Amino acid sequence: MKIKIMVDSCSYFTKEELLKYDIAMLNLIIVTPNDNKTIEDTEENWNKYNLFDINKNHAIKTSQINSQSLENSFTKILSEYDEIIYFPIPFNLSSQYSTAYMVSQRPEFKNKVHVIKSNAPDFLARKKAIFASELVKKGKTVEEILEITQKWNDLSRIIGIPGDIKRLAKGGRATKILKAHILSWAKIKIAIEWGDKPQKVSISRTIKKCLEDIEKHALKYIRSIKKEMDITFLSHPLCDKNILLKANKFIEDSIVDYKKFRIANIYTTHSTFNTIGIAITPKNNSIN
Repeated sequence: MKIKIMVDSCSYFTKEELLKYDIAMLNLIIVTPNDNKTIEDTEENWNKYNLFDINKNHAIKTSQINSQSLENSFTKILSEYDEIIYFPIPFNLSSQYSTAYMVSQRPEFKNKVHVIKSNAPDFLARKKAIFASELVKKGKTVEEILEITQKWNDLSRIIGIPGDIKRLAKGGRATKILKAHILSWAKIKIAIEWGDKPQKVSISRTIKKCLEDIEKHALKYIRSIKKEMDITFLSHPLCDKNILLKANKFIEDSIVDYKKFRIANIYTTHSTFNTIGIAITPKNNSIN
């Protein structure tokens, strides 16, 4: 039984990594603010169409992959593989899951394409896909992979500090939390734990205080589940140098052994390049 793991571009992968892990990636859609041009979300296109500069000053819109493109991708992969496990962008960030699920229920794809409903964005989606690809190599069945990765997902957490909470609220994300502090948007930082229902972890005037609260929250959670977990600091390469300076100073002074990784380009369209975060994942993918 040949199984293919599939993600979309909310999970940051280089072309080399996709080959290494035998993962297929679908590109979400970027919509430019002035002319509504639709562009596939690839690193090459961000450079070609000057999207990095545009995103600094304007809110770039995003769009899901249409049903015809999904059908074409599923058909092509199934010509070489028996089944597909697709981890799309979280259901509460995009309607991509709903569209993909409907396509997967067509007779030609039913019981062959498994579209997984998830609340795991960005780095978590990436880590989960890599774990799933390792399970494929170990000869696990689709049912086993789904059960094991769901346990992994249930243990993992991600907490972000949006770079621009006004832009995030306009995009319709975590609006209940953000609207509660609408009068102080220009003065505060808010740390949000992403899940089925986003939860506020910290509200402060400084990055340092937010990071302190996130770390306390993370360590308390890890103690409660009694498991070894990795803590990873997340940022985009174009994040403001002063923000990174403060964050890196906090990390250096911390007792926690932080790992580091980047945030995918497409997530910055809703909260700017100055968004940072913390991910909590099972060490060595150990879920027992």
